[in-house]
Amino acid sequence: MAKTLAELHFEKIRGHALRHKKRAEKAFNETHRHANALFRKHKVVLGKIRHHTIRSAALAGVSVGILAAPAIATSGPQIAFASPLNHISLARLVVQDRQDQLGIQKIPSTDQYGPSAKLASLAGLVPAKIKEIAPEYQDNLTDAQAAQFSQVIQEVYNVKVTNQLDGVRLYRNQGIIAGEQHLPLYPGQPLSEHVSDPTRNLTGMVPGLPAYGYFANNRQSVTQLDISREEYYMALQTFLTPGWSQDYEHLYSWFKYREMFIINPETGDAVKVDIGDSGPGLSTHRQFGGSNEVIMGLGLGAVRTGHVYVFFVDPSDKTPLGPLGQR
Repeated sequence: MAKTLAELHFEKIRGHALRHKKRAEKAFNETHRHANALFRKHKVVLGKIRHHTIRSAALAGVSVGILAAPAIATSGPQIAFASPLNHISLARLVVQDRQDQLGIQKIPSTDQYGPSAKLASLAGLVPAKIKEIAPEYQDNLTDAQAAQFSQVIQEVYNVKVTNQLDGVRLYRNQGIIAGEQHLPLYPGQPLSEHVSDPTRNLTGMVPGLPAYGYFANNRQSVTQLDISREEYYMALQTFLTPGWSQDYEHLYSWFKYREMFIINPETGDAVKVDIGDSGPGLSTHRQFGGSNEVIMGLGLGAVRTGHVYVFFVDPSDKTPLGPLGQR
């Protein structure tokens, strides 16, 4: 029996939908490899993710955003997730998975940091406010501009920042950041401890020692702080700091694990990090580097690079390392 026009039209639409679904799943698996690895570990099927209603809260938060998001392209401009907490939830899930690998007792997240409920709505205004302060990307902010940045950051993220600290001034506030490799926590640490599925690892392990050596002497002495420092580390070109050659020994020690604030001026995504390595090299034509979790926290997970502004964090600040605030 010949098919009716309506039936033919339905089959055409169904074919388009199935092809779109396959392309979206392929793009997701290629672009968000950490999430794909965790889904595989927890036996979650991307196409049937709505049926996994009894999964952990963090995993559910990620999956809801994935379903709400449009198909993610593997090239071109990044498409923002519909849920503002997707990249933050995913970063925390990766950290949880990493802690499971090392057998370290996890510290429950209180979510008491970041902007207060009253100020949370201001986070969405941050990109526009930054453009008012610095209409063009500026490598070096004036003291007045830096003070304005500091005020906005403290109001929205409850973090006090500055572009100079203890007489040390950042050689630049703005630049391009890109993803870096994992740093070994202790001598001989295998890459498998950083992710559950080594075939899905995004970055690999640095081939040698980072600028500040290992975080711990052996596996047994790894602490929660060590994990957090490696998870949310940045690489800074400390060797370009004014006065570096004259005061190398002091500045080398001063920069070690120095806490920093990084903000994506296009989205308002921000992460508190520490300096875990020196670099990148001048030949890379970029100024900063960040762990994969830092890149995700900045909302750069798909493109893995972008413009950011960087500041010192005041030593009195007690905010935990990691993503800050909500859009």
